[in-house]
Amino acid sequence: MSIISKKALSKIQPNMTVSLGGGSNVLTLAKDLNNAQIPGLRLYSPSEITKFQCEQLGLNILALNDNMPKFDLAFDGCDSIDQNFNALKSGGGIHLFEKIAAENAKEYIRKLQ
Repeated sequence: MSIISKKALSKIQPNMTVSLGGGSNVLTLAKDLNNAQIPGLRLYSPSEITKFQCEQLGLNILALNDNMPKFDLAFDGCDSIDQNFNALKSGGGIHLFEKIAAENAKEYIRKLQ
């Protein structure tokens, strides 16, 4: 388990509603969530890639629809950092949905670090 994932898992409690954004750190978190088997956890993702990878792990990702839930936590990540330490987002087009998830979260975690 990575330090980033361990820190993220420390924030996740049973029966929470959590949005998993995109990126390699979020995928690592998903793998660790699968192993942790937190009871009553409801997972969503604005990322089709994350959703697919989670389903491959056996995690149930609920569909986002017009009745957007309020999230207890929304995780987002970045895939790389440039020479000026600017976070570079993926080209997957999920930014709008990540912003919607963030607005619906009690707590929004932008970077896993």
